Amino acid sequence: MMWWSRMLMITSGLIACTVLNAKGQYFGVDDGLDTLGQRISASVNEQLRPLQHLGSRINNQVAKQVSGLENLDSQISQSVYQGLEPVRAMEIMFKMIDGVGGTTITTYYPSGKKLIVMNHQRYICEGTVNQSTGECNGNLKYFHIQNQKDWCYGPTRSYTHINDYICLSVGNIFVQVINDRVTCQSTDNSSILFLKREDYQNLCRDQASQVEVKYIANENDPSHVEIPNKNPHVRCSNNEKGVCIFTQKTSFDNINTGNVVNNYGSSLFYNN
Repeated sequence: MMWWSRMLMITSGLIACTVLNAKGQYFGVDDGLDTLGQRISASVNEQLRPLQHLGSRINNQVAKQVSGLENLDSQISQSVYQGLEPVRAMEIMFKMIDGVGGTTITTYYPSGKKLIVMNHQRYICEGTVNQSTGECNGNLKYFHIQNQKDWCYGPTRSYTHINDYICLSVGNIFVQVINDRVTCQSTDNSSILFLKREDYQNLCRDQASQVEVKYIANENDPSHVEIPNKNPHVRCSNNEKGVCIFTQKTSFDNINTGNVVNNYGSSLFYNN
């Protein structure tokens, strides 16, 4: 066979060759060499279609998974804040009892004794007390401990309860316990009350088993308590802006046998 006839057979074989894509489709060379590249490219793009926008889809999925964690700090802070609201309410109640930023009228029952409290200072009114303003229509003077019953109303700076004994003082005290023997003495020559727990309770039960507190806020004083208060645990029995009335038991009747209580004005030495 002549060389040109063998070349013709090889060329015919090349023209008849085909290209197989991933889907099993055949791209024959005889379908047109001028569009073969475009058709292969289109097929490849078709195979890669599921991978299009893969990065953004992964980002969206991750965003969904962590969306609940975006405000985790604020959620924890809010939870802690809400959990501490009862503690803050107690602080607010003590501010009102002490007349911080206003005037407080405290009425003790069953004795009916009234004291006026302004910014931690207790006063006794020798006259009548204006229930709307807390002002004394008469002589207003400091309340001082003059007899044992006055200890039922305070004020006390130092307080210790140990081994069924109570020690109170308007100044600082030193309490010593040696072999179950309790002694109490003042460190600054202030008057003290030193009694057995049961005797103290019997002394005060007929004087001040509970107290009604009426707090009248001075809205010009920046330290006053807002009434009504945004803290839901600050509860008043009345419904009057700037005035809060509440009743509570006095602490002396809640003293339990065996408790050891020592506040900041008391020094305690215990050796048993």
